[in-house]
Amino acid sequence: MLFISITLLVSSDSFTECFSSASYIKGDYVNNILYLHLLPFEELNLITVNNLCQNYLPGKNVIASLYFNDIYFPLDAEPLHIFKYVYNKEIILEFQLSQANYLHIVDKQNAMYQLMYDVDLIKVNNSVNSIQHTMYNGTNCFSSIYMSYTIYGDIQFNVAPNDCQVVFDANLEVYFEYNYEGVNHQITIPPCSSNCEASEYQTSSTTFNAISIYNMKKTVANTQQFVDFYEDFINNRILDMTLNLKTTLNSMYQNIEISIQDKRANDVWSCMPNDQANATYWGLYLYTLLNPDGLFIQIRDTLQNIFKCDTSATHHVVLDHYMMEGNVVNRQKQTIDMYTFSQAVGIQFESNAEYLDFRTNVFVNTSTMSLIVLSFCAEDGTILYEISQYGIAYLGCLAKEILHVYDSSFCVDLFVEDIHGCKSQLQHINERNHASIYYVQNTKFHFLGFFNFNNAMNYSTYEMQICFDCDQFDPTLDSEGMTCEKNIEILKSKFGTSAKIGFFYDNNFDIMQSHNVISEMNINLLPFIITTAVLCGVTFIGFICYFSSQRAAEA
Repeated sequence: MLFISITLLVSSDSFTECFSSASYIKGDYVNNILYLHLLPFEELNLITVNNLCQNYLPGKNVIASLYFNDIYFPLDAEPLHIFKYVYNKEIILEFQLSQANYLHIVDKQNAMYQLMYDVDLIKVNNSVNSIQHTMYNGTNCFSSIYMSYTIYGDIQFNVAPNDCQVVFDANLEVYFEYNYEGVNHQITIPPCSSNCEASEYQTSSTTFNAISIYNMKKTVANTQQFVDFYEDFINNRILDMTLNLKTTLNSMYQNIEISIQDKRANDVWSCMPNDQANATYWGLYLYTLLNPDGLFIQIRDTLQNIFKCDTSATHHVVLDHYMMEGNVVNRQKQTIDMYTFSQAVGIQFESNAEYLDFRTNVFVNTSTMSLIVLSFCAEDGTILYEISQYGIAYLGCLAKEILHVYDSSFCVDLFVEDIHGCKSQLQHINERNHASIYYVQNTKFHFLGFFNFNNAMNYSTYEMQICFDCDQFDPTLDSEGMTCEKNIEILKSKFGTSAKIGFFYDNNFDIMQSHNVISEMNINLLPFIITTAVLCGVTFIGFICYFSSQRAAEA
């Protein structure tokens, strides 16, 4: 029998192209830290010698060192800097220096890095492309930011600055940056020079923490950049976007960067009446429904049925919705003709496997965010107007409701879905409770009484009941029958008809809503019992449930 022994022959040339020549060093001047950014080689797939970077190195140990002419790191007395190679990924290595050593290298313009691979201890030396030193970590210079825009037009960035030392001089660059399909794009934000607001970034700015507005105005020079941005933005509303301030002082640069998640379309048509002082927004509510009906977005509030854009010169409406938890995104999009939109109380999305997986396994209470964009479009697809909302997505947890209707009172049995996140979410309750009974006919809401009561819902269990009666009827709020007794008569007259009977509950955190088609009427003194399958949801001010229509059953 013939035995053949094959030895893998490698040399330093086998690994010289694992990392790009564009790799660079960033230094943190305040904390005396050097960060070596090892970028993957641009054409890893073309490397020869059986592409050892891909086929052999992943998971192997690599020892790294930095060289600045007369000094190297880590020092002899310090532990080796060991990392594991990951194929085709940027690797950032951190070298902690003493203050004295950092000051020694801060003015040096050249450096090299050495990598010792765990393959017969082969060494590879490469020069870094650049060395930059930051005066501080600029990511903490803003506590919040949101982008305010009018579609295809100017963009304003509203920020809450922290106390950072920023030098306003000719070296300062302020720009907006976004990434679309792996390519970075920048639009310069020059200082305001005329008709400036007091808190706006302008030519006379001297104090960073006094500036809360950065305006990026559309000009002849940047028109194409705006056109390109809005084209990319409409395709993907959650692009990676940042506001950046960059300047250089004594060979060190300041780089202040803040990520933009909150993008708000200016409601210049006043489509959505709102009370911002009380954080009340009417007009767009988001319901995430369980199967089979999927996602429902309500475009008119249940109390007033007000939405002021129905008569706009619009051919169709596009509703684009994103729900985000970390890097996991669920997107649903729908186009509605204007006639259907003007008649509808809300817009329904079909459920899909991705959404159901997101709702069941991904969402984590107050870290799940939601973005809704409503675009009013001309026949050729040009967007005439937009409104949007961004905020925390509280996902609904109710699985079933039973509504008991008596001669002068009501009780509702509620059953909570036992899925990831629900029990902890339901601990957030408010003592002020409000409920109403209504019916829907021809897409319009007719209220049959509002009731106030103080018996807070019991969220210590997955089953609970709330009750209210005519003693708690609120005569100061309009209703069709004006009195509790008259409203109950009207309610009974709707049983057995095509009207959708509904129940609405609000305790300032939780909002629940049910619609039911009543097909039978109980004529004795026992309660009417309406069983509903609850399709539960998301809202910016609480969790919501939208209930599927089912047949009434007698008690």
